[in-house]
Amino acid sequence: MGLAATIADSLLAVAFPRECRCCGDQVERKADGVACETCWSGYRFFTGRETACAKCGLFLGESESMFDAFCRKCDDHAYGIARSAGPYRGPAAAEMINLKTNPFLSSRMRDAACIAFADSFRDRADLLVPVPLSRKRFVERGYNQAAFIAEFLGRSSGFSVDEASLQRVIDTPHHRAGMDRKARDLSVRNAFKVVRPKLIAGKSIILIDDVLTSGSTASYCAKALMKSGAARVDVFTLARAA
Repeated sequence: MGLAATIADSLLAVAFPRECRCCGDQVERKADGVACETCWSGYRFFTGRETACAKCGLFLGESESMFDAFCRKCDDHAYGIARSAGPYRGPAAAEMINLKTNPFLSSRMRDAACIAFADSFRDRADLLVPVPLSRKRFVERGYNQAAFIAEFLGRSSGFSVDEASLQRVIDTPHHRAGMDRKARDLSVRNAFKVVRPKLIAGKSIILIDDVLTSGSTASYCAKALMKSGAARVDVFTLARAA
């Protein structure tokens, strides 16, 4: 951001003050989204040097491991690997909550997501496919946050985005905090269907969503895509829940 744009951004924040969703202080820059400078300063995006599950990306420790680590909770998941820009906490969690009602991301999150995506999947995909909303939820919300993410990642990476081939055919309940893995799994089983299999067959696909929690949604999406002939399905999300 240039000097003039930075000054204009700061003036907008003063003229239209917003409260930090994390600590309650004022957000100094509009570009920082829903969190203040102090809260963002205390947040760490993933660097690739953490110990994390080699398959699902679950954070396992601060220090880098010499060997691939596996959490074993994701052994039966249908996708190849899942990667995220950072942990689901603090300002990132506040952004993901806000994203469900407002299609806006801070410049920090956008930049970190583009870097993490490029580092994880450079030249490894034919298509980006966002996790779909049900028709009812889409009408209520007016947009799909996963498609919003896929579109800016597609512009950054040059990969094509397919928002139509994978559809949610069952209006599944919201995944609430505290839901166990079995409940999440049952809520999305048989919820997804590929309606344009010819566009999926033989393709390496990266499934895009906002948050990866248990991995059930991503796994059932991957199963539907693989059943329709996808060569491989990996996952990228902005945040990874513990």
